[in-house]
Amino acid sequence: MAGRGADGEIKIWLGADVLRSKTEEGIQKEIYARIIAFNLIRWLMLRAAEQYGKDAGRISFAATVRLVAACSLKMSTAPFYMLPSLYADLLERIACSIVPYRPGRVEPRLKKRDQKHYSILKISRAEWRALNGIAA
Repeated sequence: MAGRGADGEIKIWLGADVLRSKTEEGIQKEIYARIIAFNLIRWLMLRAAEQYGKDAGRISFAATVRLVAACSLKMSTAPFYMLPSLYADLLERIACSIVPYRPGRVEPRLKKRDQKHYSILKISRAEWRALNGIAA
């Protein structure tokens, strides 16, 4: 399959590069939710590829995520009888989001996210507290 691996897709396209929970249980829930979302997106890509005779490895993961996000609100408010046609339309649009074949393409790995503006702590926190006169 072309492009990023599964870990890159989960971290970047599904927003798992930054977890917001403060507890271990919350972090586990966030990770499980993203894995479920990843599997559902991949399943939709496979269904679209099968139905429209496309190569599943060439369907854009990012485009599928955007299409699902765009269609989910419409599907959640649509009358029940419209859901099959909305689903068929979603699969067709997913099948049309083919990544072009570009052999030899090289993308540089650069940081996109602005790092925090803090310096790196090079000693232990206890040593830092002692140097700065802060009680533990």
